[in-house]
Amino acid sequence: MEPTICGASAFAWWRTPPLIRTLATRGWTDVPELGSSAEKALEAHVACVRELPFWRAVASVTGRPCEDASAYAVLNSSPSLSLCTDVPVDMLYTTRDNRRRAAVVHPHVWSRELPAGSLVKVHDALAVTSPAFTLLLIAATLSLPRLVMAVSELAGSFAVYEPPEPIRRLLEEMQARGELPDFGSWRPAFDRAGRLSDVWSRPALVTCDRLGALVESGSCRGVRGRGRLAEAVRLAVAGAASPFEVQTGMLLGWDEARGGEGYGGFSHNRRVALSDPARRLARRSCCYCDLYWEKQEGRDALDLECKSALHHNNETSYLSDADRAAALQLMDTEVVEATYGQLADERRFDALSHLVARKLAVSPPVRTAEFLAARRRLRKDVFIDWRALLAASPRA
Repeated sequence: MEPTICGASAFAWWRTPPLIRTLATRGWTDVPELGSSAEKALEAHVACVRELPFWRAVASVTGRPCEDASAYAVLNSSPSLSLCTDVPVDMLYTTRDNRRRAAVVHPHVWSRELPAGSLVKVHDALAVTSPAFTLLLIAATLSLPRLVMAVSELAGSFAVYEPPEPIRRLLEEMQARGELPDFGSWRPAFDRAGRLSDVWSRPALVTCDRLGALVESGSCRGVRGRGRLAEAVRLAVAGAASPFEVQTGMLLGWDEARGGEGYGGFSHNRRVALSDPARRLARRSCCYCDLYWEKQEGRDALDLECKSALHHNNETSYLSDADRAAALQLMDTEVVEATYGQLADERRFDALSHLVARKLAVSPPVRTAEFLAARRRLRKDVFIDWRALLAASPRA
């Protein structure tokens, strides 16, 4: 088996936009859309990454004999890995015998037969564990809520990645000039002032069905973390387009015993085809709903929109709030808008919960001491810096 990135390092790899990896490994000339304006940014970028802990660790072992193939692969791939993860890099070994200690490698042993499709080539001398296999390998290290959040990211249409400052400035300048390339279907999001956020949109990297098949496969029976991943797959709702949507869905959708409000049964980014009158209002044939509950007897459908200051490159494809809401109301769909502040403040969240309960024609959970304690535990896991999702996670 070729040297293989795994664990938290592989999760970080899958978060990194292909544009960034291409710039790091093959240079700016492989992305002709960038043009000559990238040259100064490249110089600043090189100076920046040379100060990262990754490069300092690499420099400490460069020139020494390197008997371990995984350590050699890490050193050889330093330009791209330095933009994805830190050292030591989590690397997969198939036996304990061929494992070597190295300053740049954190070894992980998988002595079983590898599941089908579990490795993805990076280049001839390096591979990375697949998104599904990566989630299995990190499952035992995360609390259940954070594992659900990790599943939701890879099974959603977003990634969270913070580039070095020179790269951030370059992308902001290109966005302002309308020159930012659409690279591998990954698109960064910007705030209203044109500042690059840490949220990138992209196609989903894995499905919950694929994860379910992995945990049920014979090669994974008895693996540590398998049961927790199976539970996370049952709880995760695929298709979210941002961390905010995942957080909203967990707080509103999880059952009361886990600290949620119990309003499950929704889908993320549900496509709603508009009727002719609704199309005339919205000037579109369809719209997408962040959290969508189907219409049931005695109540209309409900669309809960997670409002933020971010917008994407294709902002012109988004409907105005007024046109969108009117079109959905013509389709017997109630529209509720939620902000991050309403989620983060418990008193405001209680009011939002009562509003959603009324729209769904259900009763909110009784605020018992047991429920409030469970909700505090859930909120502690949910309200984190999403960039550090895998860092210092409490095990539960």
